[in-house]
Amino acid sequence: MYQEDMADAVSFLFGVIEVSKSRNKQQYDWFYRKPAWRKCRMIALERDNHLCQHCLEKHDIFTPADVVHHIVYVETDFTLALQLDNLISLCHACHNKVHEEDEKRFRNTKKAKRQRMIESKKIKVVKL
Repeated sequence: MYQEDMADAVSFLFGVIEVSKSRNKQQYDWFYRKPAWRKCRMIALERDNHLCQHCLEKHDIFTPADVVHHIVYVETDFTLALQLDNLISLCHACHNKVHEEDEKRFRNTKKAKRQRMIESKKIKVVKL
């Protein structure tokens, strides 16, 4: 029920937003200053007992969470921005690791696509 209310709140407060692939870092700063995000962030932290979920799952360590991370990034799918099941509480160190891993994965994907493009240009199409 609450998830549906939050989804409605996103639509009502922010409307439909066109997401640009060439966004700058500040493009969604306005969102993080809104009361709807602050409330959702607090609910996520309370749900996770203000503990870093990665430290807890991977190392059995109780580390205070100071960041609420979007599993599916806001710029990827804005409609999930206030969905509690898309949020995870993390400590600052784990949050940085998650972003580093995502960046590496993206870089590798981009590199692989570029390599495939180069290889496909080497192939000559022969018409019969």
